[in-house]
Amino acid sequence: MRAREWVQISGVLGLCLFVAPFLATRGPRHQEMPPIAAAADRWLPASRRRFEALVREAHRGRTRARLRLNEEREMLEQWDPAGMAHIDGEGWRLQQMAADPTGTLRRSWEAARQAEAEASTPDECYRAAELLVLLEHELGDHAAERGHAQKLGALRPHDKRAHMVVERVAHCSQRRLLTRQPMSSGHE
Repeated sequence: MRAREWVQISGVLGLCLFVAPFLATRGPRHQEMPPIAAAADRWLPASRRRFEALVREAHRGRTRARLRLNEEREMLEQWDPAGMAHIDGEGWRLQQMAADPTGTLRRSWEAARQAEAEASTPDECYRAAELLVLLEHELGDHAAERGHAQKLGALRPHDKRAHMVVERVAHCSQRRLLTRQPMSSGHE
């Protein structure tokens, strides 16, 4: 029985070694084959396909905006390392994301809003709200961010991840309020 298993394993490995060089010469696979998620969408109902496409579009746009900003920051750090060393990295990132000079983040937000409108299940509503929390935070719309965070908490009241998002948004809101308060002079 053991010898038979060894022969089967050897046969599979041999086949893999035989086929591998042919596959390597075909070039990059990601250009030839559709993304797995898009291929899987073929079996989804049309409304669900639309939702999934909008969510992917929003995520891709957000990723493009973040990558562009990372490249910009790297260029600034190379150009003036001492000047960038004193800058609050997260504050700078959020300020630049909110400026959205290419409009990429705004288009991602629009796709996420459309996905929210297309959502037909509680899971889809949750995914759209979670995406909107991220986008609205980066666009600087903190009131809308709080609203979607509360929606996450309402959709999944016992979910640790939803609870963490709600707490982070509340903490961030509290910190913004505290930094806007005028400093007390002590002469009250």
